[in-house]
Amino acid sequence: DWMAPVFGLLVLIAMCTALVLARQRIGKWTARNKAWLPNFTEKVVIFIITMQIIFILKSNHTSVGGAEMTEPYASFVELISVVDLDLPRLLPFNCLTEREWDHFDSLVSVTATPIFLFMSGSGLIQTKHRKGTARDRDHAHGRFRYYFIRFMLLAYPAISRTVCQSFRCN
Repeated sequence: DWMAPVFGLLVLIAMCTALVLARQRIGKWTARNKAWLPNFTEKVVIFIITMQIIFILKSNHTSVGGAEMTEPYASFVELISVVDLDLPRLLPFNCLTEREWDHFDSLVSVTATPIFLFMSGSGLIQTKHRKGTARDRDHAHGRFRYYFIRFMLLAYPAISRTVCQSFRCN
């Protein structure tokens, strides 16, 4: 029962280790491909967001009594469900608490986590650059906000679905 999460954690640790060990090669590759890389990453983010929206539309369609999707569309939508960054649905939080993890717990976690991450990241930037110039600090804060907004674009569909599920009609 615990084998899959432990294996997933080990894979994540191995991937992070590989990225750290290859950071110089990745930096050189990034410098060589600076011309097209920003446009490509924007297109990847847009693609992932679009796939999240399609997955949410399909699950909303089914939950309100709509007809089942036909093949191959249904299989495609199930395959892209991996891009849905709904962590309370993906991770077994019931194992962490003594009571049942319910919708209210998911709602609090998906709405409080971005605020906590933003405050933590801003605090780390402030602490790291406290002895630097105001220009360097402002530049670091600007970069942090840019990447945080990109992350929030990826997490927005899962967050909005959890919030909207709080207002279900009977």
